[in-house]
Amino acid sequence: LGMDLLLTPLARILPIMMVGRLYIFVLVAGLVGAVVVLQRVFTGRIGLEPAATGLIAYNGLIAWGLINYVLGVILALLVFSAWHALRIRPWLVRLIVFSITSTVLYLTHLLAFVLYGILVTSYEIFGLTRPWRTPLRDWLVLAGQAIPGLLLWTTLSNKMLPIGGLGIHYALAWK
Repeated sequence: LGMDLLLTPLARILPIMMVGRLYIFVLVAGLVGAVVVLQRVFTGRIGLEPAATGLIAYNGLIAWGLINYVLGVILALLVFSAWHALRIRPWLVRLIVFSITSTVLYLTHLLAFVLYGILVTSYEIFGLTRPWRTPLRDWLVLAGQAIPGLLLWTTLSNKMLPIGGLGIHYALAWK
């Protein structure tokens, strides 16, 4: 939905080829920028490695035709960077901020929402802190931020495929 929400209004005022080119440029710059932000937040420095990493990831995702997923990956990396950067904030503030950002991430792309969940969960389990040292309220923030997205998923989606629920149809967009 993220790509549709951004490109549909632009397509009304700009030629469609220009909108497509602009979107591709923003994806390339955004993915490189997201990896730069991630490196800056975790290491405190900026190098040339993020540009190479972002371009390789971009080429791989586009080669598979996942152009709508790239926007979600960019947002997932930025929200994950914020998760690390805002670690010292009070738990209630983080719960509110990350509930909103993870819901926006869910509305952008479901698999990006899942990727973000894997990133923050693995960060808490295997990251800088040990799981037995992580306070319970941090685990509640981790689980609580997924609740709005999961509620949206269960209320707005309709399982189209009986095998494993792989087909998801968004009833809100359909209406």
